[in-house]
Amino acid sequence: MGREERQVESPAKHGWVRAALVGGILAGIVSNVVLTLLRMTFLIEWQLMLNLILGPWHPDFWRAVLPELWVPLKLFAYPLIGARSLVVGFDGGIVLLGVGIRFVFAICSGALFGLLAHRLSRIETVALGLLYGIVFWAASSHLITPPVVQSVGRLIEFIPYGLALAATYLRYQRRSSSVRG
Repeated sequence: MGREERQVESPAKHGWVRAALVGGILAGIVSNVVLTLLRMTFLIEWQLMLNLILGPWHPDFWRAVLPELWVPLKLFAYPLIGARSLVVGFDGGIVLLGVGIRFVFAICSGALFGLLAHRLSRIETVALGLLYGIVFWAASSHLITPPVVQSVGRLIEFIPYGLALAATYLRYQRRSSSVRG
């Protein structure tokens, strides 16, 4: 009977791991989407500013912006293919590779965040999310992105990333605990 009790008890006892992993993976995916959309928004804002500054000497706005919007999707392919991932314009293979690598990274980093954030208070989870964003920025600056785009100024992109990570995780945890309870 002791063995049967352990088998029945084990899933309930370790059910938090599943909840932490699922919430973390979801949070990792959402926060990476937020980061990518934020980078695209910054590109559009930069082009709008150039458009305003240069006045009549600027190129057609959308012809200048649209090809650059592919770069944030290709950026995660940089460690494997180098500068080709920074070339402005659409390249389906590189876009798929970059998005695929980002997706795997989002799942792994989100799962780790979920395990770390489990049982933390809301404030502690948000603080961890912000710290996680800073660590992600540092790791990204040294391991993923090319030296051209490494700067302390890019840290501002990772604050919304960390907040989205924490908010999504907290929302999932609240929703899953209300379903269980």
